[in-house]
Amino acid sequence: MKKRYKTEEKQTLFWFDDNFEANQNSLFLKNIIEDRGSKYSATFFKITDIEQIKERFKELQKYKFYKKATHNTYAYRINMPDGSLLEWKNDDGEIWWWNCILTVMKQEKIVNSMIVITRYYGGVHLNNDRFKHLLDATRDIILNLKNS
Repeated sequence: MKKRYKTEEKQTLFWFDDNFEANQNSLFLKNIIEDRGSKYSATFFKITDIEQIKERFKELQKYKFYKKATHNTYAYRINMPDGSLLEWKNDDGEIWWWNCILTVMKQEKIVNSMIVITRYYGGVHLNNDRFKHLLDATRDIILNLKNS
């Protein structure tokens, strides 16, 4: 479990402005995409520091839904007090997924947020469709946040 939490030294810091910060503290969209037995859900958390990320993961691990999932891939972006932006991503063993969520968050200028995409594997390999579903699930939860 400890390997999920990266140290601040290994994360990216850079400057950025004109960001979107959601009004909601959390949002959960269950099974928003289903394909050949695989199911994708999206979870959003509003965060302001690295400790909140650890707290959110501890909260998630209390629920069977997340513990039994095949993958819980996530990314986050946090405005730091010095005006820089801290971001990180984790693919939870799903090769090449790590950059998908973070890329969408950057495009949409989402900050002080963590997005978790949960996948239940349905027994059929989706090949490149899995990337499309991950991107679509990320965009869907961001659209829900912006429209709320």
